[in-house]
Amino acid sequence: MKKIVDLVIFIFTSSQSVNSGGLFVLHGLVVTVGERIAPHIATFCDYLACAINMQNTDEMGVRLACGLISDLGNHCPTYIVQFLPKIMQALENVMSGENYETEAKIHAIIAMGDACLASEQNFANYLPKTMTAFMNASHASIHRGADEDQEALLMKLRTALIDGYISIIHGMNPEKDENGQPKNIVLQIS
Repeated sequence: MKKIVDLVIFIFTSSQSVNSGGLFVLHGLVVTVGERIAPHIATFCDYLACAINMQNTDEMGVRLACGLISDLGNHCPTYIVQFLPKIMQALENVMSGENYETEAKIHAIIAMGDACLASEQNFANYLPKTMTAFMNASHASIHRGADEDQEALLMKLRTALIDGYISIIHGMNPEKDENGQPKNIVLQIS
């Protein structure tokens, strides 16, 4: 496994880009070996952050890197916490950046939700900025007479936001009071 990770890193460094092919290999590796990839996450986490920040990659690289964050959250949940600062900063950049297309933002929303699900209460420090990013994204609209592709994209964005909110609610797992009701309602953050 280390040889495969090293090969992917070699591909990134020799091509001087975080290319889609290498990210796709990492995806297959994470999904196939699950938590056994944990010792190698630190080796490629910087490359994921670079790809998400669109440094030496393209729009597809951003989407694939966001997908890899989701993969790590799903397959290595106990290990993602130590990488949250780097990961969340990159995802926040996608959400606030004007040079990212809506498709990239959709993948970032899903990755943020998956990161919250994986890290649970450790996500609390990132919750305010994540909720603000989600609220800002929810204001997206299309003009009258927009084509079907724009309408479909807006629907995908709305669906991703709903999924993201649900992931955050489940990830934060609010404490219950003596009546079994949540003490801290996540969505009441202003």
